Amino acid sequence: MTNVKKRQLFSICGLILTILANTAVILILLGAWRYSALERTTFLAIGGIIICILLILDVIFVVGYAFKDKKLKVINFIFALILLVGGIYGNYLLGRVNGAIDNMIDNSGVDQYETISVSFVTNSQSAISS
Repeated sequence: MTNVKKRQLFSICGLILTILANTAVILILLGAWRYSALERTTFLAIGGIIICILLILDVIFVVGYAFKDKKLKVINFIFALILLVGGIYGNYLLGRVNGAIDNMIDNSGVDQYETISVSFVTNSQSAISS
């Protein structure tokens, strides 16, 4: 494989990795929205900061690709790989939490009411007769 082909392959892998990392992190944000106990503006601010970090990653990729800077491509590759692994693990955990909560909430085929039976046992000389 020639040196040019290796650089093209590395750039394509970096592009795919960046897109997958962006997608994984955005899916975490969308999934976490369901359980956000934060105020709406706070959650949106945190989401905006995370999206800005993703945009910086994308700019690093574009600049590294446009100027054929190997260092920027390697930096982008490492950060994208970290975000992708973290995003996949985060989505896995979010899926487990969603499944557990959905199982707790699921009422299909089960009565929504509970019957409780109580017995009072008293002494025969007790004043309680009924």
